[in-house]
Amino acid sequence: MGQEEFHEPAELHGNDAKLTAEVAALSVRVEALERELAELRDRKDNRTVESAAVPAPAIVPPPPSPSPQASFENKLGAQIFNRVGVILMAISFAYQKDWLALRDPAWRADQRSGGGQ
Repeated sequence: MGQEEFHEPAELHGNDAKLTAEVAALSVRVEALERELAELRDRKDNRTVESAAVPAPAIVPPPPSPSPQASFENKLGAQIFNRVGVILMAISFAYQKDWLALRDPAWRADQRSGGGQ
């Protein structure tokens, strides 16, 4: 184990030169990448300035549609049928009560005693 850690001075000198060359090559590469990054940022800034100079098209809302006038069909569907339905429901409840009074003796007795008002 001690022998593995021990290096000859000639080997260290050769490794130092090799490491120095690798560090120099990496430094050149990093500088080239930094220049490329700066160019890309400049292009992006130029595109942003160009796109900011062009105004976005204005969105024009559609003109308001004319209000529909109350036609006979609208009035018939919205008001008249509704009122006719309410009147028919009232008549049917009255008829049901009368029918029960005539045909169901238990219901009649309950009504006389005041239970089903």
